[in-house]
Amino acid sequence: MEKRILANVCRGCAVAIIISFAAIPAQAQNVLTNPGFESPGPSNYVFAPDNNGAILTNSGAAGWTFSELTTRCGTNAPEQGDYEDPNFPNYDYFGLNQTGVTNTVHAGAYALRTFGPTDTNFCCTASYAYQTITNSVSQTVTNGQMWVASGYAFVWSQDPMTNQTGAISFGNLQIAFLNASNGPVTSADAPHILPESDPTNPPPLDTWISVTVTGTAPYSAKSIVSQVRVYVGHVGMAGSQGSVFWDDVTLSYIGMAPPPPPIPTNHFEAVIQIGNQICWGTTSNASYQAQSSDDNSNWTNIGSPLPGDGTSNCVFAVSHKFYRVLKLQ
Repeated sequence: MEKRILANVCRGCAVAIIISFAAIPAQAQNVLTNPGFESPGPSNYVFAPDNNGAILTNSGAAGWTFSELTTRCGTNAPEQGDYEDPNFPNYDYFGLNQTGVTNTVHAGAYALRTFGPTDTNFCCTASYAYQTITNSVSQTVTNGQMWVASGYAFVWSQDPMTNQTGAISFGNLQIAFLNASNGPVTSADAPHILPESDPTNPPPLDTWISVTVTGTAPYSAKSIVSQVRVYVGHVGMAGSQGSVFWDDVTLSYIGMAPPPPPIPTNHFEAVIQIGNQICWGTTSNASYQAQSSDDNSNWTNIGSPLPGDGTSNCVFAVSHKFYRVLKLQ
């Protein structure tokens, strides 16, 4: 099965992320459509035939784009839609469409359910849903803005995330900033929801967990940000079993980040440096070493020795209290 990957996510890799647990300002408005997945999408999502030959359908959620192995899951009983991926035999996705219990939603009657990836031995691919805000929707998106995404994640005891030996997986909420061509500019992850088998920080089962992430669209003339996107999903590799539920997701604009300090330049576009220029008269057939000191005791060379030619030599140095020039020969 083909799956798209959430941009720049890999547990165990060095990933630059921006995380904040600061409270969302009271005036911040959620710009997402259908944040609780209560409204169905316009058409059913069709799963590939499983090992038993069945073809299952499941409605998407209005306003959201779904990947494979991502469902809008209800609480109705009895359980329906068990599914066995043809690329991952002998493992059943339990209660694919309906769990038959009420605690698998945070509010309302539906939640998003993202299952473990099954068709890659590399980290990482994902099952996920996302929603994009652009210049034409609600808040105009541009460089320097700060956005907060939040949501609730749930690991069900009847289908917990567990890893086979060597597999990596985690639940992930992510903010991504994109240019007008859908090219990624930067992204930020909330703290990952780890599998039950993780020895470091396993999640509480059957408990809704609140997660939050703050992302800043960078100031850069070469990377014009025009879209902000929120992802919720299950990231991993083959052997990433179980599922993660998501509900009541928000995305809010909270203001502009302070601009970076300006870099002064001259008309040649060279950076103007701060410091002192030291000049001295020279004689031919001699060399000179300029030095600086802050205590008139410990001296440091400024560059390499310079030959004299009977005129003047000059060097540029960062600011210090004392300077001297040694005639070497």
